[in-house]
Amino acid sequence: MESCYVCKKKGSFKHLDRSVCKQCFIRNIERRVKRYLGRKLFKKGDKILVVGDLVEHLLKRAIKDLPVKIEKKKRLPKDVKKFKWVVIGKTLDELCENFLLGLFKGELDLRVPAKKFVNILEPITKEELKKYSQIKKVEYKEEKDNEKIGKFFKGLSKHKEIKYNLYKNIKELREKVKRGKSK
Repeated sequence: MESCYVCKKKGSFKHLDRSVCKQCFIRNIERRVKRYLGRKLFKKGDKILVVGDLVEHLLKRAIKDLPVKIEKKKRLPKDVKKFKWVVIGKTLDELCENFLLGLFKGELDLRVPAKKFVNILEPITKEELKKYSQIKKVEYKEEKDNEKIGKFFKGLSKHKEIKYNLYKNIKELREKVKRGKSK
């Protein structure tokens, strides 16, 4: 195995066609989640509902010692009024899949989720999440792919950047819809 493209130590596996060690991979995933959340989203004393083990793990790693009240559930309950924030976990792949399904069915929904909901896994792919959960030994239940969209993405597996570009474009479209602009 080649050396890690980040720290130059011995690489453990391939990520985006480059060798990477486990420590640098973990640091990369956690840094992307933290950057996605931003600095001022959660405040001291916030009551946060977290859906899923891996989502809870990544949230705790991102906010570190911030004194918040976290309540974890396996599924999203019907009533979330008592929480300031609801942290969910839909991956970049799931967002792209939902977008393409809506586009192909003529039911495209670009609404931005309510401010109360935070999708912590949005910048992370399923593949990255599986690898992260294996390394960290945290349970991750993968959502089943749509068969046709799954085949579409498998056909593009040599061009992994396409998924990231689609995600970036979805974010831009959502922002335009949010601001009420369309071109």
